[in-house]
Amino acid sequence: MVFDTLRVGFPTAEVVVTDNCSVPESVQFIEEAAAKAGCQFRRLPERIEHGVFIREVVKSSKGQVVFVDTDMAFWDNCEDLKFRDALFAGMLVPECDAIGAKHTARIHPSLLFVTDCEKLWAECQRLSAEDFYFRPFEAQRIVDGDTCLIADTCSGLWSRLRHKAYVFGPRELDRYSHLFMGTIPDLLGDDPVSEMIRRSHAEPVRGMWRYQSPANTKWTYWSGRADNVFFMLAKFEDLRWGDRWCHSAVVNADTGEYWSGVSEDGRFLNGTVAVDQPDVLSWLDHGFHERPNGGWSRHRSAWPTDVRVSIHTPNADYVGPAQVWVDEETLNLATRYGWRWTSLRYDDGRAYMIYDVPNGGILYVDMRTGERVDRWQVPEPDLIAIAPNQIVSDPVRGLRYQEAAYWIMEDGKRVGYAYIEDVPEDWGQFDIREAYYRWCAGDGDAAQALALLTAGSQLADDIADGDLAGSGPVSELLFRSTISLGGNAWWLKHRHLIEGVLGMAFITWDASDQWAKSKNEQTQMFGYCWREATMQVITMFALITGGLEHARRTMREVHQFYHRGRVESFEQWRNGA
Repeated sequence: MVFDTLRVGFPTAEVVVTDNCSVPESVQFIEEAAAKAGCQFRRLPERIEHGVFIREVVKSSKGQVVFVDTDMAFWDNCEDLKFRDALFAGMLVPECDAIGAKHTARIHPSLLFVTDCEKLWAECQRLSAEDFYFRPFEAQRIVDGDTCLIADTCSGLWSRLRHKAYVFGPRELDRYSHLFMGTIPDLLGDDPVSEMIRRSHAEPVRGMWRYQSPANTKWTYWSGRADNVFFMLAKFEDLRWGDRWCHSAVVNADTGEYWSGVSEDGRFLNGTVAVDQPDVLSWLDHGFHERPNGGWSRHRSAWPTDVRVSIHTPNADYVGPAQVWVDEETLNLATRYGWRWTSLRYDDGRAYMIYDVPNGGILYVDMRTGERVDRWQVPEPDLIAIAPNQIVSDPVRGLRYQEAAYWIMEDGKRVGYAYIEDVPEDWGQFDIREAYYRWCAGDGDAAQALALLTAGSQLADDIADGDLAGSGPVSELLFRSTISLGGNAWWLKHRHLIEGVLGMAFITWDASDQWAKSKNEQTQMFGYCWREATMQVITMFALITGGLEHARRTMREVHQFYHRGRVESFEQWRNGA
């Protein structure tokens, strides 16, 4: 399969085709195809595992080597790809469950660039000396009772050296298609992606990566009503990094009060929302959708579902049975995007789910049947907000959106209620979360500590500038800088290294603000440059977690990251624009 387009991807490269003891009947055909594509051919005397082959090539080679699987189709030249100072590069496959086992995350070796074999092998040797069980390339399988864990080929490389990796984005992924199991399609399943891969044998699909990757993001929304208390518990999972958190919202319809917050388990500043989840849910599948700019999403809902809830707020406590609507989105996203969904719940039993699907129009589902319906079959609801200003604010992730309960009105009477989740298209700061992990060399606790510090810095800046006022922002700032940071294991271990740099950043930030008012232009210029002193704090996180080269690379990347869009000029800054 690969020979048809190999020279599209690598038009001038020296290519060696290694036959790993294929069946004798096929060897002649492989050798002829290799010669036709201008490749060298060699046959191994004994069959070896994939990971062992990669290890031996890296061990014995110098400079850059690229590993290419046989089930590949190339669309553009890949020889000109550059990966800064990364030692290896490829497509990241996140941790996932497949074929009855849990698979650890890895850079997939279907198209694996090793940019400097000698340096990568030296890193592997160094880690092997520290850890006898370290296997950077070889696959490993662990079975414990009914649990099976598979660390497939190159999983070890990603687990210990991810800070030396470059993860393919759309720029690279659009240049080729990897048809998983493409040489043995009989092993494919019956899911939509497998069917697409089967069809691609005749004419490979460009952009296949948008569909075939496991989900990297998952949202589960539990929304319902307990007496006159309306509640939402939105649970998020980043399946690549294991990051989890909840957005909670509660409305007291009797008083019109609204509370919301962000936590790992449904707690927020004034209370908690907890749902005792049933073991089995009856799901209605709403389909699989392509997303703009790459990626896909899949939606399903379960309604009605009887659960037990525990809701605590300053003026509204409820513990007991409730009926909830569960909506789930699993996604694999190349870029972040906004979304909107509405669930309509009528007292007479009618129920509808409405998804505003980017690049796919609006999807209407009759929840009584689970079937998609036309727009004209869903009544146009007259909605009145149960409480004003139902906005969830998550400063750590740069996210602010509507998560709101409404009354459904007909002829001036309440005939049901609705929940709306509306996240604007331009919320794009979400990608800062991924940047934190990258800058902290994949250390989750360090990334969380950095997120708390940067969110606190932004809150302080907003308060100082007068953008925020009152006790709420101050309480949040104090909470995050004391209680939240105090519970972070990485911060407790390394705070003595960070606090000196942090103290200087505080002093410099204050000086920068004062220098902006100076009559001396040179002093003002110092203030303009020093206003970004917190960049030094991020660099110190990178130095501790990934070493000197990682810190140097991170400093350059942080500067580029925060200067991607419009940046105020010196004149605008000193004039307060």
